[in-house]
Amino acid sequence: MVPEIDPEVRRGLAWYFRRNGCARHPSLRLRRIGGAAYKKGYEIRLVAWDEEELQDIQNLLAAAGFRAGKPWTKGSQSIQPVYGREPYERFMREVLRRRRKTAETPPS
Repeated sequence: MVPEIDPEVRRGLAWYFRRNGCARHPSLRLRRIGGAAYKKGYEIRLVAWDEEELQDIQNLLAAAGFRAGKPWTKGSQSIQPVYGREPYERFMREVLRRRRKTAETPPS
């Protein structure tokens, strides 16, 4: 069972996301067209402007029970991804308080 997210942790993650983060999800239309060749998945990206922010984001994700992916640099920024459908939906639901219904993945 996933632990309840502390309100301070939720606010911190939401702040980083709203500042310049993004959420990516697969296109069901392209998945239908491309079938198994279409490899895009669910991803949350949080952007850190320096190493201190990256460490803060990683600590917040760990405190919220999210498994962070390997960060990479883009210009002078670091991108901290969180991969997977369940973490994506949980982040949207519990951190951003969005109750958007996601479509089912079409059969392969």
